[in-house]
Amino acid sequence: MNHSRLLLKELMDTLLFWEDMCAISVLQKRVSGATNYGHKVENTLSLWADKYVRDFKNLQVDLLSKKPINSTAFLPEVPKFSKGWFDKIDYSRMKHFDADAVYFYPYALSQWMKTKKVFRFENDGIIPLISPAKANYLNLLPCDSFIINFLEPLEVGVENSDVVKRYKSCVVTRSEKVIDTFWIPDDIETKGSLSPHQRKLLRETFKGKKINEKSLNKLCSSLSISNPYKDPPHFYTLTYHIEKPLMFGWKIPFPPDFEVVSIYHDLYSNPASMVKEYNQEFGLIPELEDIIKSNNSQEFQGGVKMQKIFFELLNGFCFMMSEIKPKTPLLIPGKDTESTLLSREFVWNEIPITKVDYINDSDFQNELKIGYGSGEKSPHVRRGHWRNILKKDGSTEKVWIDQVMVRQDKLEKEELKGNVTVVKEKRET
Repeated sequence: MNHSRLLLKELMDTLLFWEDMCAISVLQKRVSGATNYGHKVENTLSLWADKYVRDFKNLQVDLLSKKPINSTAFLPEVPKFSKGWFDKIDYSRMKHFDADAVYFYPYALSQWMKTKKVFRFENDGIIPLISPAKANYLNLLPCDSFIINFLEPLEVGVENSDVVKRYKSCVVTRSEKVIDTFWIPDDIETKGSLSPHQRKLLRETFKGKKINEKSLNKLCSSLSISNPYKDPPHFYTLTYHIEKPLMFGWKIPFPPDFEVVSIYHDLYSNPASMVKEYNQEFGLIPELEDIIKSNNSQEFQGGVKMQKIFFELLNGFCFMMSEIKPKTPLLIPGKDTESTLLSREFVWNEIPITKVDYINDSDFQNELKIGYGSGEKSPHVRRGHWRNILKKDGSTEKVWIDQVMVRQDKLEKEELKGNVTVVKEKRET
């Protein structure tokens, strides 16, 4: 990592994985009606043919040309039978983990491109895990979209399991009453994408008007030996309600009136149950309790524990960042970005480092020392923070100030470069 900029390579790796997934889905759709090929492909792959994105290659084109990204253009189409109650975003939110979860990536990425804000942690232990039983801080999200990035991958393990999952970044975005999180694992490049040879065979399969059976046979043979989708990277797409510790599951017309309701997993009930939301009111679903209890396996409980860890980490992050008080800018020579560097060209996943936050200890009541870099004149998002307001009667009131785009007037002529805040435990001596 250059001291003045951060290249988020995992964003490009995930984009390539997503493109491979889309290409395979196109293959499945093309051969689904051909009895000679369809059975062979289905036996080799375990993907859904309905996850079809027509112009998926245009996403990287738009990113490289720095065009605004349409938030839903690159999401799979909603099946015809459920178009009455699902939109494309909710449909993509349904698939929470592994390969299917990556279909949500274009939406999360499009939202992040509006701020290009990154919080980089040199030690993931800085972030406290805070249970909602203590307090829910998700309403203190520092800005509408950002990335939490780890210098050393965040490791998450589950009791009585040998599986350890490692995460390099998390894309976080807020929409009305929900917060979407897209967790990017550390092993995409080595474990995830098709090989160059497999991509070549995939292109050759559709080179002419008819399917090239020879190339298809070679592709299926190669995938039967080395198929990244049989053991995919552990992506996670988890959507939490801002006001309650609930995780979005799906939407469905619910009897007796068959009004469309949102179904959430209540992570902190025992056993984990489901609730429905209708007209901003929540209620248990007795009709599903027997199903939940029958599916309350060790594997199911392990998934719930993972989802709770991610919730508590985000909850702790919101609390920690809300307690860091804005200070008068203080340039630390040799540590932060110089303004002259910000004028250089940046690729879409390369962000300038403009600020360092130092946390002296875990007692957030203490004053925190913060060092700012320059580059403040460029358009950037200033995170939400607390402010003490002195009232006419002499009392004070603590008010939350939402995010604001600084120098928004310059966006017409100057691209949004974004900025990275590096969070360290203490100042180096």
